[in-house]
Amino acid sequence: MKLSLSLFLALPLLMSTPALAEPFTYAPDGCEFKIAFPEKPYITQKCTSGADKKCEEIVSYTKVIDIETSVNFRVICSPATAAQIEGYTEEDMRGTVEQMATEASLEPNEAEVIKKDDFSSATVVTLGNRGEREVFYTSQIWVGKKSIMSLEGDMSGPQNTEADKIFTEILKNTGPLALPMSKPPTPEKKTEERKEDAPAETE
Repeated sequence: MKLSLSLFLALPLLMSTPALAEPFTYAPDGCEFKIAFPEKPYITQKCTSGADKKCEEIVSYTKVIDIETSVNFRVICSPATAAQIEGYTEEDMRGTVEQMATEASLEPNEAEVIKKDDFSSATVVTLGNRGEREVFYTSQIWVGKKSIMSLEGDMSGPQNTEADKIFTEILKNTGPLALPMSKPPTPEKKTEERKEDAPAETE
């Protein structure tokens, strides 16, 4: 069977084109919260040793935009007892997210706390430096009726429109399970690029 010349020339391009990444929402069983990424993050399991062995998933997401700019997230959502939930006062939540920022070698701003019927959350947003790199950082904790989710996210490097969009979109898609999800930016962007690259129709 003979291949047409145009198809033959297109084969190397088709074979080298990677599949489009699919958006991924992380919402494990027993967690009252969710977070959506432009593509599947790296998920590992960390377990304690001894008779009272406990395991938790650690979600890590990194998107390198260029040599100097990257977006990073780290998320843990674990079931919690009623006693643990009650132990998280507003002051405890503030202290937790501010301590997370301090441990990330950044000076925390004052935490913002939100209290709803089904959950409470505390958030720190700060801008600092790691070496010569500027870092925009957030730490968050979400406390529900039976689970607790912690989050750290940072955007490091020079100002970058793509990094800003990815970072903002992930944060918009973080919260309780009932949170309406916004449309991921990546597939839409690629569709627009393909339309621009398409040859113009001739009459």
